[in-house]
Amino acid sequence: MGASGRGVSVGEPATAVIRVERLRLDGAAQDNSLQLPLLTSMYLGDRWEYLFRTEGDDFPLRAYGTALRDAEHCHLTLPAEDVWIFPQR
Repeated sequence: MGASGRGVSVGEPATAVIRVERLRLDGAAQDNSLQLPLLTSMYLGDRWEYLFRTEGDDFPLRAYGTALRDAEHCHLTLPAEDVWIFPQR
């Protein structure tokens, strides 16, 4: 769940938006989490960037962290207070 924009009703198609730095990697499933395979990690000098892709291979997701992770399924949590939901057009 998240903050909905104008014109969004429960059950209607919508688009969710979250700032990349608000995504969180957790060891176990949480509320508002996705279990996704980690495709690759890259060290950026001050943090690690992780690249995930959805099961349908339809869009990539990025997250940041402080440690190298093995290629595995990770729980990517989208805290509800940081998610905006807009009607799909």
